[in-house]
Amino acid sequence: MVTVIGFLPPRTDNSLDPSEPRHFTIETSVYDASKAAPAHFSVVCFLEDTKRRWKVKTPASGALLTVTAKIPGRTRDTNLLALRVLDLAYLPRPASALTPALTDTLPLKRLDRWRGWVPYTSTPLKRLRILDPAN
Repeated sequence: MVTVIGFLPPRTDNSLDPSEPRHFTIETSVYDASKAAPAHFSVVCFLEDTKRRWKVKTPASGALLTVTAKIPGRTRDTNLLALRVLDLAYLPRPASALTPALTDTLPLKRLDRWRGWVPYTSTPLKRLRILDPAN
């Protein structure tokens, strides 16, 4: 049994053939200590052909998922690891994974956040009390 966390890449086919098992591909990675870098790979997740699983929608491309599954083998045509999904959960996207279109419209920092506000000393509610040592 394995647990995989990864993203769904954009789909190359727009339709799922009803005669084939329902499946989707997850792109993930593992840290390779010998190279001191991540090793990226893909796995194919298959949903069981049961009444319960037919109610589960195939995740949309770009979704971040965690999948707990059993490993029945590999796919013949692409030689990818095949997983039989036992549990599927959607994860929130990290801020670093925002698409470029979203990051262009969001302000990076609020540099001058107090511009336009009335200074503290001039507000009528907070008057400074000046103590005169002569009195």
